[in-house]
Amino acid sequence: MRKLVGNEEGVTLIELLVVLALIGLVLSVTGNLYSVGIHTFSRGENLTEVQEHARVGLDYMERALREARELLTVENTMITFLDGSGQKLGFRWYNGVLYRDSYPAVTAGTPAASNPVAEFVDEVEFASPRPGVVDIAITTARAEAVYRLRTRVALRCGGGIWEQLLGE
Repeated sequence: MRKLVGNEEGVTLIELLVVLALIGLVLSVTGNLYSVGIHTFSRGENLTEVQEHARVGLDYMERALREARELLTVENTMITFLDGSGQKLGFRWYNGVLYRDSYPAVTAGTPAASNPVAEFVDEVEFASPRPGVVDIAITTARAEAVYRLRTRVALRCGGGIWEQLLGE
């Protein structure tokens, strides 16, 4: 046997393997935490984005319909109406996008212009339970995030709740 004299420098194979195992464990835990953080951030970002698109779309439709004078057609995924100035407008859902349509004339069947209002739209439903009232449901979805909003709108400019309440 050899006698150790003073302070001999160096590490044994066992010490080296233990340190490498500890470093591997720390890196593995750090990598998993990073991966979970990225996934959580991405999921939250998707949810925020679909909520924003649903709210913007629903608010835009609510405002336009409150100012409407008359409902022309109410179908499951499409609605047309006359605004306060008598122009024919509409909203429709097509291929994941909610559009606002502007028609050249009241009798026109094809819009002159279509502007996107909201994206990531999975479904839009329009219904008119009684004259001058419209129920709207919008569902937006992206990746795992799904958001659904519903509202009921009464037309204020004509055929709406105020005329029904006043009996005019």
